[in-house]
Amino acid sequence: MADTARARRSRTSQVLSVGGHAPHGHGDHSCAVARIRVSFVLAAHVSAHSRAAAGVVLVVDDAPMTLDACLSPAAGESSTSDRFRDALVVGVVLDEVLRAHREIAARLFSRGVRRYLVVVPDREMVVEYSAETKDFAPIAEDIEDVSLSREIPPRALLDDTVAREEVTRALIARDAWPLPLLKEDVLLRERRDALRHVIQARGFQATKQHLARIDACVDPARLEVWIQGAITAKQIDDLF
Repeated sequence: MADTARARRSRTSQVLSVGGHAPHGHGDHSCAVARIRVSFVLAAHVSAHSRAAAGVVLVVDDAPMTLDACLSPAAGESSTSDRFRDALVVGVVLDEVLRAHREIAARLFSRGVRRYLVVVPDREMVVEYSAETKDFAPIAEDIEDVSLSREIPPRALLDDTVAREEVTRALIARDAWPLPLLKEDVLLRERRDALRHVIQARGFQATKQHLARIDACVDPARLEVWIQGAITAKQIDDLF
């Protein structure tokens, strides 16, 4: 029995070691930050028919695996053993242990997990496991899923600024944000960015005064007029 216990502890330790937990250092910190970001983004994007959970332990072959984030059907089974059926699971690992995660992905699929995405912070990429190829492949397109209220750009799981922007858009889209003024603030920022992009695309040289005037404008309609004007203007001074 002692040998069995030691073997079980050894197997458990092995599973946890390939779960992305690197020795304390930069890698460990980047994974910790990424897990917080993933939970932050998914919580805002979970659909009305799904439920979100983080840090849930799933036992497979007597070995526990910690799932960084999981979106499962709200009407699914409440027991721990069945709650992952048809679930979208997102993990966070370093590139050096991603290959070992193919075995973990296969185990998750054997328990009914529908999709398994992995955020690799040190490579700044998001990958998804395929049961057909039994391997991971990078995700280039926005992430769409029945468990999500709207699509998620992969960069939102990798970059704090993009994460905040996408969470804001998701909350506004579902009327879950308590500050109506934020909608106007987001619109202003989007139109200012659009105007800068058009000016740059036209090859105009914007001075500090031009940029300051754009930043000071708090009228979305006025910014829209400038955007349309920038498309046909012969010089930047024709806009203002």
